[in-house]
Amino acid sequence: MKIAMVFDGLQIGGVERVGADYAKMLCQMGHDVTIVNLKPKANEMKKEFPESCSWIEFYYSRKFAPEQYAQLVKKGFVGTCIYQLAEILLSGFDLILKTILRVRYNLTFDLIIAFSGHFNDLNFVANSLLKNQKKLCWLHGALYSYLLISDGYYRLYNRIKKSCRTGI
Repeated sequence: MKIAMVFDGLQIGGVERVGADYAKMLCQMGHDVTIVNLKPKANEMKKEFPESCSWIEFYYSRKFAPEQYAQLVKKGFVGTCIYQLAEILLSGFDLILKTILRVRYNLTFDLIIAFSGHFNDLNFVANSLLKNQKKLCWLHGALYSYLLISDGYYRLYNRIKKSCRTGI
């Protein structure tokens, strides 16, 4: 199985350590594992991943995820308008990036996993910037704790969850 694990950088932390352990286990089980690092300059933990892993290092900021701005809706009509405009512009931007990434890497994954649980890796996976059959996301803790931060998390987790049910 071809599996891509998407990280919001590989700085030193628990998520990255757990990801490295899972990558080792998946490689030992015979899976073809690709690590996608959305912050190429944050790569301190790269050495912890198996040498057999393939790498895609592509800068994709949290600012590129429209859900990052979901809290603007709570500011009233003007905030809602700004959020909708950001969503339209960033969706167009994602469409361009999707085309670039698919031409550049020409890969299809059986499974792609948003491992960090941040806006950028969740958005990257939810929008299928790399071709994939199934998507998953790693939920670090309870969903309600994310909802306290932003409603955008609910939207992203829901989109990934729906794609799991429908097989898209």
